[in-house]
Amino acid sequence: MNQISKVTGIKLRGRMFSNLSTLQLLRYEKDGHQRSSRVSLVYGENGSGKTTISRAFLQAAGKEHVLEEANFLDKTGTEINLEEENDSVYVFNEDYINSNIRVKEDGLKSIVILGEQTKVDDNIDKIVEEEKVPLEKQIAKNQKLLQEMNDSNNSESALFYSKMIENKLKGDESWAGIKREIKGQKNNSRVTEKEWKKIAELQSSEPIRKLQSDLSTGLKKLQNIRENAHKDDIKEISLISIDALREKVIEAQKLLGKEISESLQDNNQFMQEAIKSTIKDQNLHQTIEYFSNPDHKYCPFCLQEVTNDYVGILINSIQNSLNDEVKKHEKKLTNSKIKELKIDFSSSEQINPLAAKDCEKSLILFNKEIDYINKRIEDKLRRPFVAISYQIERFDTIFYSFREHINKLNNSISEFKERTAQITEFENKLLRINDQIASIEIQDYYSTYTKKVREKNKLEEMMNDRITQLSQVKGKIEQLEGKKKSIVIAVSEINKALQYIFFSKNRLSIEAQGDNYVLYSRGNPILPGNTSVGERNAIALCYFFTSLLKGKNKNEAYSKPCIIVIDDPISSFDMENKVGVISYLRYELEKFLQTSQTKVIVFTHDLQVFFDMDKVFSELLPNKKKSNILKFCLNNKRLEESGTTNEYSTMLNDVYNYASGVGRVSENAVGNEMRRVLEAYSTFLYREGIESVSTKEEILECMTDSEQEYFESRMYRLVLHGESHSEEKIKTIDDLNFSQFIAPIEKVKTAQDIICFLYALNKVHLRAYLSYHENDSSHWEEIQKTIEKWRQERGFTNIE
Repeated sequence: MNQISKVTGIKLRGRMFSNLSTLQLLRYEKDGHQRSSRVSLVYGENGSGKTTISRAFLQAAGKEHVLEEANFLDKTGTEINLEEENDSVYVFNEDYINSNIRVKEDGLKSIVILGEQTKVDDNIDKIVEEEKVPLEKQIAKNQKLLQEMNDSNNSESALFYSKMIENKLKGDESWAGIKREIKGQKNNSRVTEKEWKKIAELQSSEPIRKLQSDLSTGLKKLQNIRENAHKDDIKEISLISIDALREKVIEAQKLLGKEISESLQDNNQFMQEAIKSTIKDQNLHQTIEYFSNPDHKYCPFCLQEVTNDYVGILINSIQNSLNDEVKKHEKKLTNSKIKELKIDFSSSEQINPLAAKDCEKSLILFNKEIDYINKRIEDKLRRPFVAISYQIERFDTIFYSFREHINKLNNSISEFKERTAQITEFENKLLRINDQIASIEIQDYYSTYTKKVREKNKLEEMMNDRITQLSQVKGKIEQLEGKKKSIVIAVSEINKALQYIFFSKNRLSIEAQGDNYVLYSRGNPILPGNTSVGERNAIALCYFFTSLLKGKNKNEAYSKPCIIVIDDPISSFDMENKVGVISYLRYELEKFLQTSQTKVIVFTHDLQVFFDMDKVFSELLPNKKKSNILKFCLNNKRLEESGTTNEYSTMLNDVYNYASGVGRVSENAVGNEMRRVLEAYSTFLYREGIESVSTKEEILECMTDSEQEYFESRMYRLVLHGESHSEEKIKTIDDLNFSQFIAPIEKVKTAQDIICFLYALNKVHLRAYLSYHENDSSHWEEIQKTIEKWRQERGFTNIE
């Protein structure tokens, strides 16, 4: 089975597909039911990612590299490499047109296919029989041997012995399990090719029995060490910050004991005595605060009444007493306060619980003493002129006890780290022994493995030489085949295709003139600058299918399995020529689909093309079963199965978007879609034509009189109903004249009328199809506001 027959989808990332996306274009699964097909139709608006997907097919085939990733997939989602079959992947998209069609004054790019040249064929047959076939047989024989050498179940294969090596090293009692035990891991270590090759190259002078004995003894010792040590990363406690606190305590002691003399600078001896007699504990700040209160008329110390003048003199004298030296002293005292020391000993409890507990107790005493010192500093701030004693010996007793406990804990941590380092070193020793044992056990397998590798390399070298010879022979054949390629035949094939599309022999044609290929329209040569986009695209499509025959005999060209991807084959054509393009696509695809393994995927943003190609594939596939055709809508970079309801919903949304001025549907196509929406609505809901649904009383009775009158007389009923359409023709009707007799602004108004008409008849129906993909009600509310605005413009009342 060739690889192409396995392809069902594509996996890609890049451009608008920022995340890795899987698109099963030729396979669909829903509710446990699976469908697959050789053909797929994908509808998507411009900008939905169709062209990016088509580029992914080219990249997966190795023909370009524009995305981050692109690979073919089979039905299980497994990546497929087509290898030699990559050349059988063909993609028609805008890139193809731009790359292959250049319409300029020098003419058109040369297009050739095989011609009938008997003499060249005879020469080719001789080379094939005498050189090519013998080489191919030799290469086939070598490939068969290589296939055996690549079979891991064949004893002639190096892979067979690599598997034996890996099996020998796997298992709980083997190298992988013992390494797990040494490393303390949950799972056995992986056995990789890199790992076992490294092991196989080891050399050991020790006999295997001694190594096994050393390993067994070492494992028991390792287990014993692990029971008494942990591998947590615990750091020793720094004493630097603790020692620095003692220096602060010594500084605070000096400040507490300092006496400030001659603080009272007033020369009036009487006033100095008055100040001293009115100061409680000589707290000058408290005295100032007390006498600053105008309600205090009596001295709190001597209980004598004091006058305002006396109070003023007293406060002024006290403030003068607080000279610069006092203030500087107070600032130093404030700065000398000591912060509580915070140390977390919880992580050290597993190392030495007793030492950690002693440290915690000492820390509590240490912080209590710091708190006591801070309170003494507060006393000094209240009485700056009085010396307050503090014995440093009191602090040192607590300090050195605390420091000793920390040193004990740090010693325990240091010992713990030494034990941990020993574990790592011991582990490495046991790992080396385990590797040496494994090396001895796999030596026989490894020796045979290296022998088979050398044999395979020699065979590959021989085959590569023959492949090079075959390539040279093929080069000679290609040169002869080049003579068979006839430009005349190629041009004639393109002209036949153009006649098929335009239903005219001379509407558009190519003629060879010397080395140039001149483009003709209706028998007259035209300047390339006057060539329309539609004409260019028609030539590109014809060239595409003609080029698929390039280098192949015409009778065998369609028998080789291939993948054909066509992205928007119809654009910039008028309605009449669209029919010609669809017919041409049917004509060409029918030939390729005769091969049961050939696959075709068509992308389009044109709903009419979607319907028409659905009909084409229904006719081409076996038994003409529509279930053999996979149809999708490309929304938000995901494929959604497309059915009749989705088709109607898509058209209805197109009409609404066009009416709102945001739709991408073209001016030429919107008229047809409007008519198809009304035709489908009236036929399936009321079994009536468009003219009846807009005039029948029992249908319009839900409307107001003004609405009925408006819709009965509105022009859209006439312009949309160009001919009678039965239920069976809903999907194939075409409007070739709509855009010719209604202006764009009138078409917008007509689209608005249709939405308003359906809104008045069945608001629930409209909501179901215009906001079915939204999870919140706000989307429908916005649509309602828009529709109500249109109704107000027409003088209608709002619908509750």
